[in-house]
Amino acid sequence: MDTLIVAGGNSTRRKQVKGIANSVLQHNFTAKERGEIGTVKVNLNPGNLRQSYAGDTGYTKANGTDIRLGRGLRRNDLSQLLTHELTHVVRRREGEPYRNERKIDLEVVGRLPASGIKNAKLGYYFSEKLRFPPHTSLNRKIELVRGQIRQDRRMLTGSVNKSAEGERLESRVDKMYKKSGIAKRRRYP
Repeated sequence: MDTLIVAGGNSTRRKQVKGIANSVLQHNFTAKERGEIGTVKVNLNPGNLRQSYAGDTGYTKANGTDIRLGRGLRRNDLSQLLTHELTHVVRRREGEPYRNERKIDLEVVGRLPASGIKNAKLGYYFSEKLRFPPHTSLNRKIELVRGQIRQDRRMLTGSVNKSAEGERLESRVDKMYKKSGIAKRRRYP
């Protein structure tokens, strides 16, 4: 990866994002994967943006060299988002774009540290059109989805408190994806 672009911000934000990006690389990816990702550079110059972008999510360009982040992301959300986008970069190593977003989020569930799982806001777990019983409160919906995240984590790593990385995790995700909660898009009780 050549550049991590943050839309807006100042030098304090640049240092924060650089620190979070380096922490994500060190803790959520193997040395081999870090080599495939390359160097992370944080650039806050809006002149480098080819289009205006001010959302609260990230995306990768088709060639996987830039990750653009919106303003307003908190530290934990930024860590999860970077793990998601860098997982795309790692999965792209064979030259073929890897676009199964739900599968990427399942892999992120396995990569995040235990502290990141407790309040995970993984987009594709929450954004699927899940069917809940009528009159289910938002807090109850969030609780049910986070329970599914913890269940998928146990399936991948054997424990909510363990994380995994590398080819071993990738093969487990590929093997167990169809059994996961995110793949089934279950109706919640």
